[in-house]
Amino acid sequence: MSTVDEARLSRLADFARTHPSRYRTRVALLAVLGYAYLLGALLILGLITVVIFVTLYRFRLASAGIKLGIGLLWLMGLALRALWIRLQPPTGMPLTRENAPALMDEIERMRVATGAGPLHQVLLTEDLNASVMQLPRLGIFGWYRNYLQLGLPLLASMTTDEFRAVLAHEFGHISGRHSRFGTWLHRVSATWHRVDAELRERPHGAQFIFTKFFAWYAPYFASYCAVLSRQQEFEADRAAAAAAGKDAAAAALCRIAVADMYLGTTFWPRVFRDTRQQPTPPAGIYRRLWQESRAAVAEPRADQWLRGSLGAPTAPWDSHPSLAERLAALSATAPVPPPVEVSAADALLGSAADRWVEPMSRSWESAVDVAWRERHQQFLRNQERLSALEAKGFLVPLAGDEELERIRLVHEVRGMDDAVPLMQAFVDRGEQNAEVHYNLGEALLDRGDEAGLAHLQTAMELESGFIIEGCAIIASYLAGAGRPDEAVPYRAWAEQHARVLNVAHEERLTTNLRAGDRFLPHGLDADQLQALRTALAMVGGIKRAVLVRKEVSAMPEVPHWIIFVTRSGLRWRSDSEAAGALIERVLHACEPLGGTQIVATAEAQYKRMARKAAKVPGSEVYPALGKRR
Repeated sequence: MSTVDEARLSRLADFARTHPSRYRTRVALLAVLGYAYLLGALLILGLITVVIFVTLYRFRLASAGIKLGIGLLWLMGLALRALWIRLQPPTGMPLTRENAPALMDEIERMRVATGAGPLHQVLLTEDLNASVMQLPRLGIFGWYRNYLQLGLPLLASMTTDEFRAVLAHEFGHISGRHSRFGTWLHRVSATWHRVDAELRERPHGAQFIFTKFFAWYAPYFASYCAVLSRQQEFEADRAAAAAAGKDAAAAALCRIAVADMYLGTTFWPRVFRDTRQQPTPPAGIYRRLWQESRAAVAEPRADQWLRGSLGAPTAPWDSHPSLAERLAALSATAPVPPPVEVSAADALLGSAADRWVEPMSRSWESAVDVAWRERHQQFLRNQERLSALEAKGFLVPLAGDEELERIRLVHEVRGMDDAVPLMQAFVDRGEQNAEVHYNLGEALLDRGDEAGLAHLQTAMELESGFIIEGCAIIASYLAGAGRPDEAVPYRAWAEQHARVLNVAHEERLTTNLRAGDRFLPHGLDADQLQALRTALAMVGGIKRAVLVRKEVSAMPEVPHWIIFVTRSGLRWRSDSEAAGALIERVLHACEPLGGTQIVATAEAQYKRMARKAAKVPGSEVYPALGKRR
């Protein structure tokens, strides 16, 4: 995100706080503008098409008119297809009065208490979340259908009073028509992103009609929507406090923050560690989750997790305010909630649990089965390789790469506790490896050892790919240790690096490959060139390949390779699938180059660029000199 975007978001947040009604009107007008521009472009394209057909027909240039007209008609079809966005209803296991009477009674009580409209379907999901969705039956003409999704992990991790606050929050969205308005805004955004995606896939000479507007409109509209979404969350929190009590609303927010950390850092990692011993996924995983989730707040790190969540600020594009802001708006404190003796799932689903737990568990087993088996087989291979390395290490000191491999394998086979002493010994010898410093730093901080800060700092300095995650770990640790001010520079560093990554990503998109780009010599040595030529020869179907580096402003240390290939043999106008398959094979062959890569056939819009690249000294990498066919 640019500093311009951040400044705009800050101004919008201030305006939304002081003028909520006017702000909502502005967002609605912006949404209307998005549709109006698309409809206006349709009208103009239609008029131009008619004028072209009529004019060129009069001058007996019908064939040229047909070509131009077809291109414009394609753009019109694109716009019309984008306007017809069908939003899919949410998924989950249906809950009814027949299969969950106590839960449905509780839902109805809170719906009446908040003055929300009727619910048409309640769905149970596998997420630690609750949400409402309002979808129109008649598209732009409305007649909305209300859905409520409830996550089983959510029900299992909190008390019934806290769950009532969650329900009241979601019904606050319905009574305030937030979800209905949000659905409309999402439809506008989806419409324009569909136009953009199709134009990226199939560029058109007249696409500037849409792309210039989208480049301005998309971030501007997203800024307004992000701020509006946060304001609506505050309104829904007030509805929760009014219907279920301020203390229950605050406790629910804190409970969810701790449960989220518990599931992400403790429960699921513990489950997947079983791939070492078990060749297949365990049965009844959601029964286990139901039983263990209530104890999340009893974990030794629960207080640290909560402090970390409280110290995390609202990111500019977040759709939800930070936990600290939400609690402050409720004038509530944030103690770690006590352990749950009887969860909302126990009280409201009770003995009927198997009806939900078993299908969810079987679905999870099916979803992870292949990956689980692969991880188990990989564990066995790692175990065998580690034994071989350790046997060798008894005889002779392991070389640098083998020592790094041993450290990695000990981590994967025996766990972090066994790997930490090896990593510590490695860095104590003065070895500089970003991955080792990163893993050691994370492990030490996880134990509460601040020596981990220096190791993470070193990892980020050695390799920029660790900056965002490393800063997040450090900031979370410092916030959890009650030192949120010290976390600020790390969050700023991560945000700055994210901006650089965004610029680098944009520069390297295929759609941003321009005739005016500066192409540089590839700089490969003889061994690298030979390896590349061998790989390209195995691809087949290539007559010639030209390799250059594109000059980029962001992250120039990461090379951006452009490979233009000339296909061999006869080609037909309808062979785009064959060209795409060839490009995929060439990309695979070029993977050892590292960096980022674009492969293009030296045809159509890339023909001139390919000729320009061929003029760069040494750019023709295939076939080798003297081996032209």
